[in-house]
Amino acid sequence: KKWDGKYRQIKIKVNRDGTEGRYRKGYFAVDPSELKDRKPEQEVAEALQDQAPATLVTFSAQIKPAGKGLGVDFLVDPSTISAEDAGGGKKINMVLYAAMFSPDGKMLGNKSMKVDQTFDAETYKKILTQGMFLHIDLDQPPAKNNEVRLAVRDNRTGNMGTLTAPSQ
Repeated sequence: KKWDGKYRQIKIKVNRDGTEGRYRKGYFAVDPSELKDRKPEQEVAEALQDQAPATLVTFSAQIKPAGKGLGVDFLVDPSTISAEDAGGGKKINMVLYAAMFSPDGKMLGNKSMKVDQTFDAETYKKILTQGMFLHIDLDQPPAKNNEVRLAVRDNRTGNMGTLTAPSQ
C-alpha cells in the first residue's frame, strides 16, 4: 500500500522435496497512476532484471558465437506485435534488446535495435506467415555462468516479452 517507488523483494518457500519455484524476485512499488510518465527504457531495464519472463510479446532466439562476442537471432511472432495502417501498408514500431549479465546480476553490456517501419502489403503478409527475423551482435564474449537476457517491446502497446539463456 506504500507507493514510494522502492524495490520490494519477494521470497517464496516451497515445502516439497524436488520442487523449484520460478517467480519474480521483486518489484518496484510505483503508484499505477504515475505509470503514464514512465519511459520505455525504464520498463525494459526492470523487465531484464526480473527472472520471471514477460510473455505478452512472444519470440524465439538463437545465441551463437560471432567474432569476439555473441550473435543473437530473434524470430518475433507477428501475432503478438501490433501494426497500424499506414499509406497502403502496415507500420510496426518495436525495440529489441540483448544484454549480458554476470552471475551476481550486474549488466556487463547491452545492445538494442529499433524497428519503426512501414511495410507494403506483400511484405507484411510474409511477416504474418513467417515471423520477423532480426539480428543483434553483443560485444561481450561468452563466459561460464553469465546470462544473456533478451527483450522485445511493442512500442505502440507497451507489451513486452523476455527470455533468459546461458551465454555458453
